[in-house]
Amino acid sequence: MLFRWISFFIIVSYLIIHINAKASNETQVTTSNSTTNATKVTPPHNDTSRDKEGEDHDSEPLKDGGSGTHEAHSQNIAAETNGTHGIPIDQFQEMILHEHNVHRLNNCANALQEDEDLHTKAMERAHSLANGKPMELPNEYNENMYESKTGDPSNITCATIVETWFNQSTKYDPAKEDSALQFTQLVWKNSKKLGVGHAYNGQTLYVIVLYQPSGNLKGQFAANVGCGSNGQLKKANR
Repeated sequence: MLFRWISFFIIVSYLIIHINAKASNETQVTTSNSTTNATKVTPPHNDTSRDKEGEDHDSEPLKDGGSGTHEAHSQNIAAETNGTHGIPIDQFQEMILHEHNVHRLNNCANALQEDEDLHTKAMERAHSLANGKPMELPNEYNENMYESKTGDPSNITCATIVETWFNQSTKYDPAKEDSALQFTQLVWKNSKKLGVGHAYNGQTLYVIVLYQPSGNLKGQFAANVGCGSNGQLKKANR
């Protein structure tokens, strides 16, 4: 009789242990499946900086009001290729250089040379103006700036731009050094290099020319402007 009770107790204990073990395994499996399912349904990182084509605009700066500068940049690129004269930027730079040297030759100044570093800085300066955030101009350069509000910058020629600066010559007074600063920088004898940049933001065209060494230095106008010691000027002979 005792043996039966012992056998019964062993069987019941075995069943209890087996049932508990099975319940534990089911709990683990359920937890594992739950984790797996959670991983599958977790949405990916919502990168709002990417457009519908997947282009990442994180690196593009923002303007005031939260708008990106991408559109303004695209307009500037258009101006560099066909918005101003229908020619590439390098040809535009050469034409501006040519117009300078015509006037310099007729005012006893040597021809300027293009400089790639100045071209780059002039483009940066022009773009900063077009984007409404003007960059400061280092003292090592001087500049002439042409600014025109226009709906069609292709009507503005290189000759028109440079002629605007040269026409100040009618106001130049050697006794007043600051009487025509755009003109005097244009024909400044000691300036050797030039860089040209332009940008268009849909409303205003900006053309920047940087010169090195800088012109318009106090006390040096008589030696650097015009022909002869009295600063005599000559008209352009094309």
